[in-house]
Amino acid sequence: MKKIDAKGLICPQPIMKMVAAMKSGKDKELEIVVDNETAKENVMRTALGKGWETVSITTEKELFTIQIKQDD
Repeated sequence: MKKIDAKGLICPQPIMKMVAAMKSGKDKELEIVVDNETAKENVMRTALGKGWETVSITTEKELFTIQIKQDD
C-alpha cells in the first residue's frame, strides 16, 4: 500500500498527489494522511468519483488517515 503524506498541504495539493498515485496504476490501495477536515472530505469525495472505496478513516491528534482501495 502506497502512503501519501499530505500534512500541511492545502487543497488541491492532497488531491493532486492522490490522483497521481491512482494514475500510476502501481497500487490498488492507498493511505493518505491529511491535517484538516476539508482535505479529508475532498479526498474521500474524489476517490469515490474515481471508483475507489474508502476502507477506513482514523483520527489522531488532528491528523486524518484515509485508506482507500480501487473497486473491482
